[in-house]
Amino acid sequence: MSEKEIKKALFYHSKDRPGKTEIIPTKPLCTPEEMALAYTPGAIFPAAGISKERWNAYKYTNKGNLVAVISNGSAIPGKGNLGALASKPILEGKSALFKLRADIDAFDIELGEENTERMIQEIQAMAPTFGAISLEDISQPRSHEIENRLQKLLGIPVVEDKSLSIAVCIGAATLNASELVLKEPKTLKIVINGSEDLSTTTIRLLNKLGIEDKNILLLNNEKKSHIEDITGSDVYIEFTQENIISKEELISMAPRPILFMLNDNAIDSDYYSMLLVRPDSIIATMHHEQPNQICEALVFPYLFRGALDTYSTMITDSMLLAAIRSIAGIAHHPVPYSVEKAYHRRLEFGKEYILPKPNDNRLLTEVSSAVALAAIEGGIARRNIINWKEYRNTLLSRMEHGSRYGNHTRHHNSRENKLHRRYIRGIPEF
Repeated sequence: MSEKEIKKALFYHSKDRPGKTEIIPTKPLCTPEEMALAYTPGAIFPAAGISKERWNAYKYTNKGNLVAVISNGSAIPGKGNLGALASKPILEGKSALFKLRADIDAFDIELGEENTERMIQEIQAMAPTFGAISLEDISQPRSHEIENRLQKLLGIPVVEDKSLSIAVCIGAATLNASELVLKEPKTLKIVINGSEDLSTTTIRLLNKLGIEDKNILLLNNEKKSHIEDITGSDVYIEFTQENIISKEELISMAPRPILFMLNDNAIDSDYYSMLLVRPDSIIATMHHEQPNQICEALVFPYLFRGALDTYSTMITDSMLLAAIRSIAGIAHHPVPYSVEKAYHRRLEFGKEYILPKPNDNRLLTEVSSAVALAAIEGGIARRNIINWKEYRNTLLSRMEHGSRYGNHTRHHNSRENKLHRRYIRGIPEF
């Protein structure tokens, strides 16, 4: 980022009330009676009900809508191990997106712990509070071990969802891009460069989409040139921070190549330079100002929404595939005007629009519903959804609820919203 962009980001985080999140009550607490109902003696009665039947926690508390976003700051993107406290701005941002995009309450938890065993014990001890756990920016292989062991212990979704979300985006973008370049996904020759954890998850989902291992090559970063590996390939996925595909390698790719340049350090000129070399290509990056953004926020709020609404024990590959196909499908349909207005341009399915935009509200209804259905059909849901029309209406209510947040002027200056902050309308059952 430029010096100007860095200053803008720092000002954004520090102005007015520092940080990006706050906690507000969801029930009226103004009168003595209301306060007695909320704390003691009123809260004693649901506590007794939960002690008899633990599922009552989902009925009487916010457990079923609460996610823990946990990090020890050992793998901050592009920075490495900066420590637990330094991870707080990132975790706050993710928590805010959970609320804004899917009306999920999320607590950011910064663990000052480097020992894997102690981290597992600490997370296990706090798990009764939450309906799901999201692991964020924890170094490998520690993060995978924590995820795998806690998933077996807790009976709620525990995921390192950054790798999952990026892999789902790549899967959806691959389906749509291959359609545009008139190539069958299963015939694609794919080359992947870097990041073992992201590569492993991506390859697993590409396999689920019918692309066999023999058609996927993971590059050896010790080699100086990869032109013999990349020549004739249809798809190139770049996860590393250092190794950007060369002009010669780009030229050597098959006609109508698909490029996923997932490099935080790339700049705008990289995108246009590649497009100048290969005008027949479809390019996706992680940058919001470029046409096809690979963005975690397209995925994680809705994965968790569908999982929480079905009381799922985990997030399965079937749920991820449902998300892939749902996200890919949304991009085929006309884009709401409000989304186009935010991006100041017309958006329609094509080379510069293969994925929905993160502010598209259709993601909440479509992806969450698809994930919830996959959870039920996969047998890992502990709550069934009978009336899907009513469920979608519930999601629309959540969309309205979440939209009260994220607009600074409206949130702080509207008298009506200040009243809403005291008496927040409940979300209906489905």
